[in-house]
Amino acid sequence: MKRILLVSVLGALMTFSFATAQAEEGVYVGAKFGLSILSDSNITTSDGYSSEFSYDNGFGMNLALGYKFPMFRLEGEVAYYANDLDGYSDRNGSGEADGDIKNLSGMLNAYFDFANSTFITPYVGGGVGVAKVDLSDQSFTWDDSDTVYAYQGMAGVNFALTKQLSIDAEYRYFGTQDPEFDDDADGTIKAEIASHNLLVGLRMQF
Repeated sequence: MKRILLVSVLGALMTFSFATAQAEEGVYVGAKFGLSILSDSNITTSDGYSSEFSYDNGFGMNLALGYKFPMFRLEGEVAYYANDLDGYSDRNGSGEADGDIKNLSGMLNAYFDFANSTFITPYVGGGVGVAKVDLSDQSFTWDDSDTVYAYQGMAGVNFALTKQLSIDAEYRYFGTQDPEFDDDADGTIKAEIASHNLLVGLRMQF
């Protein structure tokens, strides 16, 4: 029994080592597109007035340039997310909102790939960077932007089509430092930004 267990462990280690050794390093480019679900957020004015805003589901997309090591990747990324405002509620009631919120970010990401002997590679990652957040609301005549720090966490699966071309299917949480906007009454507005994103895309390695 012990011999069978030892052989099984050695076989698994050899398979893992073989898969890792066969993993090719190199530069890659990638692009993803998908669904952006922006969480409800509190918007607070400089005079202490607070309201909660909800958003329609929107879209997100990104372009990335990176370098792949056998089990580790580093990349630079530009991403864009856009969601329409849906409605708001405050101490006076609720109503519809007419506008949108957009995020344009530049991120530095790091990934860990769980390399194995199959064509399917799970991965996890995280990133930090900056985002330009644009808020427009015709109901409250808000129209301003702010640049703030941003962060994200990713988990996904890569499906190899060839040695160079593969498909990514990914969940991504994206958040920012609370941006601050000017309002039409010479005050300011602070908003919370956090979204859940489901993305698919292609990765090409050179």
